[in-house]
Amino acid sequence: MDYASFKKVNENLLLVKFRNVIQDAMDFEEYLSQLRKNYESFKDIFVVVFDSNDSKYLSSELRNRQAEWIRENQGLIKNKCLLSIYVISNPIIRFILEAIFLMQKSPVPYQIVRSLDNAQEIAASFFDMTSVSVEEVR
Repeated sequence: MDYASFKKVNENLLLVKFRNVIQDAMDFEEYLSQLRKNYESFKDIFVVVFDSNDSKYLSSELRNRQAEWIRENQGLIKNKCLLSIYVISNPIIRFILEAIFLMQKSPVPYQIVRSLDNAQEIAASFFDMTSVSVEEVR
């Protein structure tokens, strides 16, 4: 899959890194399927970091499909994921994500940060992961 890569950093941290490719509906469905499988693979609760700094803007069709997937998988997300951290350096994209969450509440607490370093600090505060760096998985 070209759109995203998944890295289980440790038993409590998942890194999803998006690539700078134009995604079609089939590729996006594959991403959603892999995201579900990764959520299910954790035995305990975890933090997920979505690194969107290299990704292209999602079309409205794919944003709607993402929202639908969240509704369909709300139970899984709430039971497994303690926190979602979104790494977005572009202020316009950060604003758009905030607007989306105003219209459709996130099923779990979330943070929007500008860098992987910020994400690491937040993740470490939840699980004392001081020896693990999301930078290592680049």
